[in-house]
Amino acid sequence: MAAPIEKVANSLNIQLKPQQLEILQSLLDGKDCMAVLPTGFGKSLPYQLLPLVQREIGETGIVLVCCPLLSLMKDQVERVNAIKGVTAAYKGQGLDTEILSGKTDIIFGSPESLLGDWRTELQQLNVTTIVIDEFHLISTWGQDDEHLHKKAFRKWFGALGELRSIFPNASLLALSATCTLKVQKRVLKQVSFKPDFTFVYMSPDKRNIKYVVKKVANDIEMAMTWLVDGLVNMGSLFPRTLIYCKSISDVAKIYDYVTDELPEDLCSHIAMYHSETEEAIKETVLLSIREKDSPIRVIVSTNALGMGVDFKDLHSIILFGPPHSILEVVQEIGRAGRDGEKSVSLLLYNSHHLARCDPEVKKLFKSKDCRRIQMMESFLKESELDKVKSYAGNCSCCDICQKNCLCGDCSQLSLEKLFLGNQVTPPDENELSEDSDSGE
Repeated sequence: MAAPIEKVANSLNIQLKPQQLEILQSLLDGKDCMAVLPTGFGKSLPYQLLPLVQREIGETGIVLVCCPLLSLMKDQVERVNAIKGVTAAYKGQGLDTEILSGKTDIIFGSPESLLGDWRTELQQLNVTTIVIDEFHLISTWGQDDEHLHKKAFRKWFGALGELRSIFPNASLLALSATCTLKVQKRVLKQVSFKPDFTFVYMSPDKRNIKYVVKKVANDIEMAMTWLVDGLVNMGSLFPRTLIYCKSISDVAKIYDYVTDELPEDLCSHIAMYHSETEEAIKETVLLSIREKDSPIRVIVSTNALGMGVDFKDLHSIILFGPPHSILEVVQEIGRAGRDGEKSVSLLLYNSHHLARCDPEVKKLFKSKDCRRIQMMESFLKESELDKVKSYAGNCSCCDICQKNCLCGDCSQLSLEKLFLGNQVTPPDENELSEDSDSGE
């Protein structure tokens, strides 16, 4: 470890991981860096420490962070300001004059703010490092979707390459927890990475998560009766579970059905979260996620709950209908088992759910071979995929591998047992007809 970095790390009693050190050293050397590292890894720490290390070697500069969500900015600013000697603030915090005075070490803002509202003012500052957090959104949010005939969700993400022209001498750090090979290539080109950029990478494959794909009835009551039974029988002992739905409508339907069926004193064990949820309820849900023994055991949510959230003691994820892309599937699944403990993800779908999914997602759900290998094909090069093949195939890998497992001691986690022991419909999850993904 370089002496200035070591000195700063020691003063804060921080032990940097090799990947974090590589990112920080790259920025100090004036190089661009793309880092694809797992959720909860600590990808942000290198740029948070950068101002301290720069001062240690007699340099100065401002770190400009493009962040997709206000809630994520608030969380990151709080974390940075807890580091002695570093200051951070975000656009919209009410500190605009102070931020634009050049006295703030790390400035957070949305693409709309950095390229729109503050474009001229920021050019007056000594910005030496640009950070694009969740860089895959340049592709998924910032581009028109020709397949679905949809306009870009937030067009400013697609224009983030302009930051390179505004600050041509600044180093660029792009961060993501999950990114397909296609998206990596697209972002490298769009943001104009320097040829000698550093690439820091860890596989998104989390071996501790088992994948189980099952078809369920179209009717919410038939599909979720097992959840009600589980909550009635287990109450506060029900495994902490996050259920992702494709729409606010599905979130509301599942929540309403379960709460209607549960005794009143058990309704506190389930909550819902989406973009239109009241702020007070959102805060309650976010607080519960940080508390291991929270009475809320099941959260039904859209993907509004995810980025930047520190999920504690979560080992059970349900996808009620897969999201559009394989990248989103891996992101949502990957929020389980961040502590490395055994986890399970139930990928549930009905006859309508696959209609508007990418081919990679349909292939995963229709697969008659190992789900893990199918899922990782979009993310890993052939040599890395060979490593996955070397350890896949056992009963803790996926439902298909478990069927073929000969260990004689196959085990299941609580959520899997609850679901498989109370199935109301007996669909064959491996034999989808071609019409099953044509429903609207």
